[in-house]
Amino acid sequence: MPGLVVDARVPMPDDFEVTASYSHLLELERDEEEFHRPEKAKNRYRVIDLLNGVSTAEEREAARRRSEAEPPKPIPDPEPKKDEKPKPKRWSAEWIKEQLTTTQGIIVGITAILAAIGTMIAGLRSLFTP
Repeated sequence: MPGLVVDARVPMPDDFEVTASYSHLLELERDEEEFHRPEKAKNRYRVIDLLNGVSTAEEREAARRRSEAEPPKPIPDPEPKKDEKPKPKRWSAEWIKEQLTTTQGIIVGITAILAAIGTMIAGLRSLFTP
């Protein structure tokens, strides 16, 4: 997806709901910061311990050398499949037609469900009325 930003997160060992950005932890390691308290965390954690749960110091150093040697490659936009037609632009006549078709299908489905419920209610009434 164009413009999608992916951020690898590292969970805290005692609270998996709290995470820290892996790239930020790498920056802290590079800056020789010993401890880090992520947002909403109750405790401070040793940066090296958090990173060692994901990769070894040797792997991180090798990755750092590779990234310094070559710039990151841009991710190309995915091309539509040959038999797949591109999606219409928002608010174009074709897009509005698609939206109306989808909405009409939903309305027909809801109407059918309501009719079935009405039939069931009528059947139940006939059972309980003398």
